[in-house]
Amino acid sequence: MDLELDSLGELAAAGDGEAFGAVVDRLSTPVFNLAYWGTGDRTEAEDLTQETFLRAFRALPRWANRSRENGFRGGESKTGSQTGNQTGHSGEHNGQGGSYRDSSRPPLRSWVLRIARNLVIDHLRSRSRKGVKVPWDGTCELPLANPGHAVRKAGGLIPLASAETDPILAVEKFERFSVLRDALDSLKPADRILVILFHLEGRSQAELSRILEIPVSTVKNRLYRARRTMAVRILERGLRKSP
Repeated sequence: MDLELDSLGELAAAGDGEAFGAVVDRLSTPVFNLAYWGTGDRTEAEDLTQETFLRAFRALPRWANRSRENGFRGGESKTGSQTGNQTGHSGEHNGQGGSYRDSSRPPLRSWVLRIARNLVIDHLRSRSRKGVKVPWDGTCELPLANPGHAVRKAGGLIPLASAETDPILAVEKFERFSVLRDALDSLKPADRILVILFHLEGRSQAELSRILEIPVSTVKNRLYRARRTMAVRILERGLRKSP
């Protein structure tokens, strides 16, 4: 738990603009990364990042004043505003007919990431309903605030192709991340965000349990199924390209 960040959140909830600016500075990277890997489009990711912090700003007093009895509801979503449920469509269940809820106020980081997650999933589902497919633009080099094991060797960066890189290396990098992007796209929106948060953002299974309001055992099971789906997609892609 980041007590310093939580303290900044409490100050921001009381009207301290500088404290809220510090919160944005601390969390803008993980929020943008989540939105970018979720949508594959830099402009959409920037819009979703801005909307995440706008909603967080509006809901901060409720986060700050939440007691243990209130539980973890994790921010707002468009769907939630229509139903009266702050978590919106993406509330999770424990498989036994009831919602899983953390009994304590969530850490600010988990709460903000939940808002971002809900917004990205709403956006992806809206895009799907409209039949819109946005190709991954591959233009963005992503600095990871807490890089997962898969990218730590890259120095905390996801090194995407750019005009300043060696052309051959740029093509190879773009191809590798194109494969990853295609595999992510094979997942349902909720599972896609789960994989991004765990493997690319380096969130722990315990934090994912708080963000998603599901038991750690369910997080493990869903990650296993998602990885299996991605592996099949990558294998199929490789077979299609084989001579």
